[in-house]
Amino acid sequence: MREIRFHGRGGQGAVTAAQLLAAAAFEEGKYVQSFASFGMERRGAPVIAFTRIDKKPIETRGQIQNPDYLILLDPAVVKFPNTFIGLKPGGIVVINSTRSSSEIEKEMGEAEGRVYSIDATQISVNIFGQTSIPFTNVVMVGAFAGATGIVQVRSIIKVLPSFFPPKILEKNQKAAKLGYERMKNFLICLKG
Repeated sequence: MREIRFHGRGGQGAVTAAQLLAAAAFEEGKYVQSFASFGMERRGAPVIAFTRIDKKPIETRGQIQNPDYLILLDPAVVKFPNTFIGLKPGGIVVINSTRSSSEIEKEMGEAEGRVYSIDATQISVNIFGQTSIPFTNVVMVGAFAGATGIVQVRSIIKVLPSFFPPKILEKNQKAAKLGYERMKNFLICLKG
């Protein structure tokens, strides 16, 4: 079973991102589970969402304490307490940040994992324009697909109409593709 924990702030779409990832995995014939945890529902407040993906039925319930993967929709969540707590050794962190992966790894405390950084905010601004809180969720799901291969970007694009109205569907398709492509290019550069 693959367990993914999303960290973001209210208004960024962390819950939608978790559901989108689950829908894409379900589209590929996998078993999924997706849910969120948040306190006071207000824009900008910390939000945590969860997704489980497996090839067999998922019987586990409850929040994900020891994720295989972290998806951080906002660079500020690095400073939130407990962001990296429980990350399995060798886990992967996909973060929206302009900072280098090695810089972020230094802030992970005792957590051991690989960090893959992508400037999802700039991608969002280029696609959607300037907003008070950038829409990084679809970019980050695309980037996660590029980093891990757990779902295919075509599956993400296929389920997007279930999440977004036609007037912004094309922009979200572009966001998923760009997140995926930029992450793939980032990984090529890391290896090269």
